[in-house]
Formats: sequence, C-alpha cells, structure tokens
Amino acid sequence: MFGRPGENNVYEKPQDIDLEQLFYDGSHLGDPVEATEAEVKAAYPELTPEEITCPSYRVTRQEMDEVLLKYTGLTLEETSKVGLDRLPYLEDQDAWYWMHGGVNYPGPLTLLGGVREGSAVRLYQRDGDDLYCLTMEQQDERNYWFVSNLPVKAADLPEGILTE
Repeated sequence: MFGRPGENNVYEKPQDIDLEQLFYDGSHLGDPVEATEAEVKAAYPELTPEEITCPSYRVTRQEMDEVLLKYTGLTLEETSKVGLDRLPYLEDQDAWYWMHGGVNYPGPLTLLGGVREGSAVRLYQRDGDDLYCLTMEQQDERNYWFVSNLPVKAADLPEGILTE
C-alpha cells in the first residue's frame, strides 16, 4: 500500500501518506483486527444492522505507530494525519474503524524497473497510462523506509526504464 500506484496514493514525503488509504486495505503487521459488534454500533451510530453488510475492522494508535515506525520511521503524531478524518474514531478505544467488503482490489501492478542511488531505491511502475516513482531509503540489509510515491512523466524516466 505504501507504493500502490494511483492518484489517491501519491505523497511527496512520508508524513503525508493517506492513512485512510493505507490502513483500509490492510497495511498491518498481522491480520486486521475485526471490530466487535459494540464497537461497530458506536463507530457507526447512524447505520441500522441491515445496513452493515460487510466486515468492520479497527486499528489502534499503537498499531498505527508500529506500522509507521517500521516502514517510515515516523509515529502517527509525526505525520500530517492525512485521511484520518474520514475514519470513525472511538476515543475510549483509541482506535479508528472502517468497513471493507473486499471489492476494490487494485488489479495487477506493472513494475517497469528500478534504480539505486546510494541508499535510495526508486521503483518505476505503471497504472494504466499513468507512471509513478516509488522512492524508498534502505535502513539496513533487509529493511527500507518509504519516502515518496509520485507521478512521473515518461520523458523523465531514467535510461533503460521502458514503459511497455
């Protein structure tokens, strides 16, 4: 999710990752936690039981911090909290909630190639006619932090990266 192509997933710096988009599709260190019936009622008081037709999930501040620290080096407080206002929040649980029916699979990812410049790795990908550059910063032998995910023009692709 940190590097998924598409206009909803663009960010210039990791502080501006859309957290609703990130956690909605399950960017967790384990399986997403299903919300209890009581939590769903509290998070969505305007919905009747008949209107709740798909599973509901939750992510706590601590769980967000774990994911963000591992993949960006930031805590939730260090982000711009982009998209969190689109998720219901229950203060007594210190958690955000969403419903997910599993019908928005992004489709195939077309990775065009990559370039390493020191500890920076840039991966170029295509989504339909649109091109994106995902930049990651290597932290150690096996771990990377996500830095940005930006649109790029074909004319600006490095030599050797083909759009087909």
